[in-house]
Amino acid sequence: MIADIHTLSPERLEKVTIHADRNVNSTLEVNANLTNNRTFVEGCSFFTILPDAQYIDLQYSKGLLAIRDLSGAVQLKTSNGSAKAKNHEGSVVADTSNR
Repeated sequence: MIADIHTLSPERLEKVTIHADRNVNSTLEVNANLTNNRTFVEGCSFFTILPDAQYIDLQYSKGLLAIRDLSGAVQLKTSNGSAKAKNHEGSVVADTSNR
């Protein structure tokens, strides 16, 4: 997994934490905790390789959620951004909102 983190300064970058853990159902949960303020928006993008994933449920806020070259059932949920699937073999359920 690769995390591409965008912050306003090196000092703020030092305050970013990334957590990737498997829960009791063997689901991979990935979270980025970023320090934000009211004036600027900072962010984080993840590039993850998922070998042999049979079901994927991705949830994201404040941006684009995209998958590529996967198969199987996929559920995408995002706010304030679009949901995209490219070269996917299987069902895709996508939900996006602007809150």
